[in-house]
Amino acid sequence: MRESNHFSKLLLRRACLFIFLVLAVFPGMTATAKPADPPEEEPQLDNTIQTRSAGLAWGSPDGAHSVYAWPFQVVQMGHVIQSYQDYGGAPYFHHGIDMVAPNGTEVFTRSGGQVVNIQNYGSGGLYWEVAILDAEGYVWQYHHIDKLSIPSAVHQAYQSWQADHQHGGFILPDTKLGEIVYWPVKSFNDLFHHIHLNILAAGDIYLNPLEFHTLLPDNQPPFIQKTGLLVNNAIIPGGTITESQIPTYGLYIHSGDLFLSPVYTLPPYKIAFSLDGAPWTTVWEFHTIPGGSGISQFVNDFYVVPPTCGDYGCREFYIDLGFTLQGQRPFPSQNGSHTILVQVWDYNQNSAQDSYSWTVVHPSSVVYAGLSGAYTPAGNLIQWSTTSQGDALGFNLYRSESLEGQKTKINSSLIPRLNLNTAEYSYTDDSAVLGRVYWYWLEDEDGYGPTGVYYGPQIVRTGLALSLPLVIKGEAN
Repeated sequence: MRESNHFSKLLLRRACLFIFLVLAVFPGMTATAKPADPPEEEPQLDNTIQTRSAGLAWGSPDGAHSVYAWPFQVVQMGHVIQSYQDYGGAPYFHHGIDMVAPNGTEVFTRSGGQVVNIQNYGSGGLYWEVAILDAEGYVWQYHHIDKLSIPSAVHQAYQSWQADHQHGGFILPDTKLGEIVYWPVKSFNDLFHHIHLNILAAGDIYLNPLEFHTLLPDNQPPFIQKTGLLVNNAIIPGGTITESQIPTYGLYIHSGDLFLSPVYTLPPYKIAFSLDGAPWTTVWEFHTIPGGSGISQFVNDFYVVPPTCGDYGCREFYIDLGFTLQGQRPFPSQNGSHTILVQVWDYNQNSAQDSYSWTVVHPSSVVYAGLSGAYTPAGNLIQWSTTSQGDALGFNLYRSESLEGQKTKINSSLIPRLNLNTAEYSYTDDSAVLGRVYWYWLEDEDGYGPTGVYYGPQIVRTGLALSLPLVIKGEAN
């Protein structure tokens, strides 16, 4: 009986030992959940820089600086500073560039300078940073360096800088910093071994690293897939904006660019538009990101989210043309058809254009009874009357120098309505030039903005009044 018990215990011990060895050699056999793909950059808890090289840059964000060769031969451009990123945490601007090349590729600093950080700023071995402070005050953060490939001389330089921030830590230009780490995730069925490079100015402002390197060849122009309408920051079908939609409507483009790559779509570098033939307005040019040092700031204002996406398997960029740092830019409330011409550029100044027209339905609720004008020594006196004013808040007075000429608003602020439907108004145009002929038009404005419905014209020669037998009503083209 003793021998039987001893034999059973011996079998049990050997079985446990066997199971332990199997689990040690084949850890994938354990019943654990599959880990999520690592984000391209480790999540930033405070939406700012979280490595020890923060706060060291002193170079001007808008100052002159040197231009250098690339740290290695770039095979593809994986991301740029304007790329939208969302790996399941807080969305953010990419804030640097991803230079794609085979893992094991040697990485060199072309600027040289002081080694001010060597740090694992994330979890696992993918997120090692080597940071260089160059002679002009800019910090170069090289991310995704293979830890084991960082030369001892670079480690020694970092220790020297830690001992003496002013005189220590210097390495020469073209010094090897390490090698590209093996990246375990493919993106669009392509290997994504890369170096993420940030360049920081004073105040930890992220600058566009393309500005610090010689121009790479780029014969792939950007593209605009679609221009369309937004209401409450959501894409709507069709091409009509109703009166109630005027306060919350905007415009967007669905756009992208390829740079040394057949698969990695990037957002455009610069976006601008001309509205109804007016001068061009720049939405943004990515010398830096809109938040400066805040990588999440403004990202959901600049991009329309959803459907914008940016991860290993989805890159679609919908850009809000109404974006400004001060809030949403208003678009025309005037009744009738409007046209926007949009242009996008890549960093090499290749560009593409798109034109889009839509209609705003915003009728006037005012019933006019008459419009007249006469010269007076104080200026041209314009008078008008109404029999009904509906929901109008007031009036704008426009002037042109011919019947088909450009209309210019001459009142600096809205001419307020009177609290009577049947009302009479007058306005003196004291900027009229003696001897010139002017055509005058009225437009009413309500809570949704100017209607764009013009009443008139009335012609006046400054120094002499000309009577017209008929007053006509027209709309803006």
